[in-house]
Order: sequence, then C-alpha cells, then structure tokens
Amino acid sequence: MLNGIETTIVGNLGDTPELRFTPAGLAVCNITIAVNPRVRNKKNEWVQSETIWVRCAVWRDEAENVAESFSKGDRIMIAGELKMKSWTDDDGVVTSYLEIAAREIGASVKFATATVNRLERKSDEEEPEPEPEEEKPLKRPTRKPTSRRTTK
Repeated sequence: MLNGIETTIVGNLGDTPELRFTPAGLAVCNITIAVNPRVRNKKNEWVQSETIWVRCAVWRDEAENVAESFSKGDRIMIAGELKMKSWTDDDGVVTSYLEIAAREIGASVKFATATVNRLERKSDEEEPEPEPEEEKPLKRPTRKPTSRRTTK
C-alpha cells in the first residue's frame, strides 16, 4: 500500500512512451496522459472542459512493457500514487506539475479492443511472497472516569 494519494485516471497518451535506463540499469518509462473531462454548462449541455495533462513514471519490467504496448493517442488507465513535483529553471522560475508513480497500467477497451500477451517471469526477479502480518491480541479500550457536570 502506498502512503500518498492513491488515484486512478483514464486518458489518452499525449506522446510516444519514452523508455530510458538509469546508470544502474533500471528501466523507466515516462508518459504523459491527457484527461479531457466533460462537464455540463449553464444550459445543461455536455461540453469539453480544459485538458488536464498528467505525467507518469513507470519502472522496471512494467516500463518496458508499456513502451512496447502503447503509442501516442492510445486510451489507457493508470492507478498509482499522485505526487506534486516541481523544478527550478535557470532563471529561477519554479514550475510545478502532477505526476503519478504508476502501480498498474492497462488499455481501456471503451473505444478499442486489446490483445493480451502474457510474458514469462524471470525467475530471479519474481516478487517474494508477502510475509504474514503478526497477529496481535485485541485489547479492549479502557474508559477513563468522566466528571459529571451539574447545572443549577
């Protein structure tokens, strides 16, 4: 479980996924998703609202799978931790943007079809089984004596 703001968004890829590798050899794929919300205007008509652009970082094997699976314009769903990032340019101007540290990514089949190709896991990179949490005995809360107020 993540400690931040867990969110899920659906939108279209704004550009081709950018796959890079860190000096340590970890794959990272950066993508930008355009979310185009529709809202009702004063005449009770559906209208297109301003596009919200959200950056997304995907790591390791999933990063390589995203780069191979999706291209610009594809409609995708992303679940992960929403973060606010910022950076300062050479002129001292601070720019902020939203970024999702992706936990899961999938194709939306609302307007398209998808074919799933399962990949074999590499045995040395298999995720370990989660350790069972230690069961703690439940303690019954104790009540503190309360003072009684009297009204005159």
